[in-house]
Amino acid sequence: MERLHMNDIQEIIYRLRKGQSVEAIHRDTGHAKKTIRKYRELADKHGFLEKNRGLPASSELAAVLGPVRQCKVRSVALALRSRSSLLVSRTSRSSFCIPGMC
Repeated sequence: MERLHMNDIQEIIYRLRKGQSVEAIHRDTGHAKKTIRKYRELADKHGFLEKNRGLPASSELAAVLGPVRQCKVRSVALALRSRSSLLVSRTSRSSFCIPGMC
């Protein structure tokens, strides 16, 4: 699973500190409730939810979260190849053609 962008994580922490519920953050941002809860637990564990301190900087979050995992180029190339073959097979079917355009 891909990690959220640092700005998104900071936004979640900011909203949690303001007292917004997981449901409200989910509704406003579109992030999954499970993901928001995960970052709430992480923020609570590292003291990021304390009102007397500032929001964590990106560098501080990066130190806690660790390095971003890079996807493998081979799997991306494979996915692109299979997607392009699917598009070709869809366009070659006569039922897919727009009347008057084929």
